[in-house]
Amino acid sequence: MQLFVTLDPSAQGQVQGLCGNFNGLESDDFKTSCGLVEATGASFANSWKAQSSCHDKLDWLDDPCSLNIESANYAEHWCSLLKKKETPFSRCHLAVDPTEYYKRCKYDTCNCQNNEDCLCAALSSYARACAAKGVMLWGWRERVCNKDVDACPSSQIFLYNLTTCQQTCRSLSEGNTHCLKGFAPVDGCGCPD
Repeated sequence: MQLFVTLDPSAQGQVQGLCGNFNGLESDDFKTSCGLVEATGASFANSWKAQSSCHDKLDWLDDPCSLNIESANYAEHWCSLLKKKETPFSRCHLAVDPTEYYKRCKYDTCNCQNNEDCLCAALSSYARACAAKGVMLWGWRERVCNKDVDACPSSQIFLYNLTTCQQTCRSLSEGNTHCLKGFAPVDGCGCPD
């Protein structure tokens, strides 16, 4: 559901595709392979299809939550955790304003076939933004999105602070070759100490 890309500054302006062109201008990140700038996310994504036989993604011009009251209620109930004071997310409100994340959470959750996966990706995005600002949201998955916590292979445990330098045979034997400076921690399965 999510992909985080960290590029070396030397790649600035040297890339193109679905993640933008890394030139520092958000206004032209929807540039197609032909050099045109698309107005909507769906038309931009469609322009980068690897196989022409893949179905086009359609633009949603309406609020997807207005199409299904059950999805709207589900999205409101769980996405509102981002704004509430008595949740683990509140520890980050001063560092990262949850307003846009809340809006995106509701939109994505209502617009998704598997509501829970999209909800969890949206909440995880806020947690990662907080981690990038130095605010770790320990335990936020205890109330919601906790199926991933118990889904780790038997040799791993669920961690809230995975980085590129985990306790693995590879990272311990090869030292700093795989460690990225400034990499914001993510949650997921990793090796225990």
